[in-house]
Amino acid sequence: PSPFCYGSACIGEMVNNGSCNDQCCMTIDGGWTEWGNWSECVCDHSTGTGKWNRTRSCTNPSPFCYGSDCIGETLNNGSCNDQCCNNNGNCNDQCCMTIDGGWTDWGNWSECVCDHSTGTGKWNRTRSCTNPSPFCYGSDCIGETLNNGSCNDQCCKTVDGGWTEWGNWSECVL
Repeated sequence: PSPFCYGSACIGEMVNNGSCNDQCCMTIDGGWTEWGNWSECVCDHSTGTGKWNRTRSCTNPSPFCYGSDCIGETLNNGSCNDQCCNNNGNCNDQCCMTIDGGWTDWGNWSECVCDHSTGTGKWNRTRSCTNPSPFCYGSDCIGETLNNGSCNDQCCKTVDGGWTEWGNWSECVL
C-alpha cells in the first residue's frame, strides 16, 4: 500500500529493466513467396477454352509479432487457351474446340458396269467425312461413304441375231 499516516516510503528501484528476447520485440510484416507453377490446364472442349491456377503463400517471411499479413490473393487463376491446340492440328488432350465431322457432297457416279445377260447395270459414288473432319474428340459422320445405284437405262440385254421366216415369193419376172 501507499505510505499513510507517517508511514515510510518503499525501499528499492521504481523501474525494473530486463531482457525481452522471449517476447515480441521486432514487428515483421509478411511477404509473398514467388508464384508456384501453373496447374495442369483443364479444358472445356465444347468451347475450346482452358483454365489453370497457381498459388503462393505469405511465408517470405511469415508475419511475426503483430506484423501485417500479406495483401493480395494466394490463388491466381488464368486462361490457358493458348494451350488449346498445337500447331500441327493435333489435339493431344489439349483444349481445342471439339469439331464434329461433316459429309462432303456425293462425288460423281462411276462408269456404269453392265451385265448384258440381264440388261442391268450398277454404278457407285463416294463421299468423305472431311467437311469438316472430326477434330479433338469430335464425332465421326454417321452413314455410309459408298452409295450404290442401278444404271439399267444405260445397259441393254444381249440379243443374238436370228433369221426371220422366209417371206412370200415375189412375182416372177419374165
